[in-house]
Amino acid sequence: TKPQFNMLHLILPFSHEEAVELQRTFATEKGIWLGNPQVTAHPNQSVIEWYVGDNLLDIEDDELRSFFTELLHGFK
Repeated sequence: TKPQFNMLHLILPFSHEEAVELQRTFATEKGIWLGNPQVTAHPNQSVIEWYVGDNLLDIEDDELRSFFTELLHGFK
């Protein structure tokens, strides 16, 4: 199924600084660009606007699941 919108917000369970570090790691080691983490009112939370384009749509479901698992456990 195709997404209804081409952008979504990912609310991440770690600080802006940690999100920036994770962004750099995924970009350099995996070639995945998360976008620019934004500061939120909560110090242990950040948000990313993630665009859904052809590259993301071409990723296999298992690879995307693996990415989200790594993302959520990146700082634990």
